[in-house]
Amino acid sequence: MKILITGSSGFLGSWACRVLSKSHEVVGLSRDDSKMFRLKNISKFKSIQAPTHDWSKIIIEQKPDAIVFLHWNGVENNFRNSILQDSNIEFFKQLCETAISVKVGKIIGIGSQAELGPNNKPISDSQQDNPTTKYGLAKVKCREIGFEVCRNSSSEFIWGRVISTYGPLDSTSWMIPSAIISLNRSEKFQSTLGEQQWSFLHAFDFTRALTKLIETDSSHKIFNIGNTSTVKLNYVLRKIENLLGKTDLVQFGALPYRSDQVMLLEPKCEGLLDLGWTPTVSIEEGLVQTINWFTNKAEQPLKTISNDLEFFNFPSMT
Repeated sequence: MKILITGSSGFLGSWACRVLSKSHEVVGLSRDDSKMFRLKNISKFKSIQAPTHDWSKIIIEQKPDAIVFLHWNGVENNFRNSILQDSNIEFFKQLCETAISVKVGKIIGIGSQAELGPNNKPISDSQQDNPTTKYGLAKVKCREIGFEVCRNSSSEFIWGRVISTYGPLDSTSWMIPSAIISLNRSEKFQSTLGEQQWSFLHAFDFTRALTKLIETDSSHKIFNIGNTSTVKLNYVLRKIENLLGKTDLVQFGALPYRSDQVMLLEPKCEGLLDLGWTPTVSIEEGLVQTINWFTNKAEQPLKTISNDLEFFNFPSMT
């Protein structure tokens, strides 16, 4: 199957290319100004860099069987209420309509827990929308557009709502990479009390979920993609301390909880579980691999809960 992945130079995009290319023909599409280091060392993979105004033409030229939209302008926290979010909506519609015009069989859009707003109960696939940021609202609008434009076409639209991922190649701005980098330098790391019960999904399990959605037919259309087993944030930070041998550097309670602080992030993932998918990477093993990459240690294979070993040839941090 030929799969086109937009946003291929990003964290999740590069993981999708790296894993899916083992069993499919994968074309990665990135902006012309993207940093491409995450895509190094992937065999049997075609990478295209182009300005976004050329992307529709490239979709027409490539005629993929499936397309995964992993691009987005303004993912970082400081852009969550930026007017930049609005630019994603019309562009998403344009790309969906282009994909339909060349009869792409399956179109997968990628959402976020931001669609749901602050939530402190288990999250079902059918959870009601309650976005409180421009980012969350833009995701909701893109999802609605995807279903609408595909309704009377031969293309199937699926929405994968991603909930808190981590792993090698991640952006340094998020909690786990930021903590690893600070503690590895023997710097103090400020945190809340860390009592939040959180879902952390390793990027490998994210790509396994994508594989299920691409290869399996289902009447389900909105899928939560997250870890159904949660852990407390303070457990994760203490585990990072212990693995690095840098204890007592996390300053728990130095940061207050936000007024809209989510204390429980627990996706149910009913649709993916029905398809036979379950997370395979424990937080402990996932942190070992992530720490090794961020600290430039010799790479180790990823051990799953069934003791299988997954090998990757990651590029070094740049």
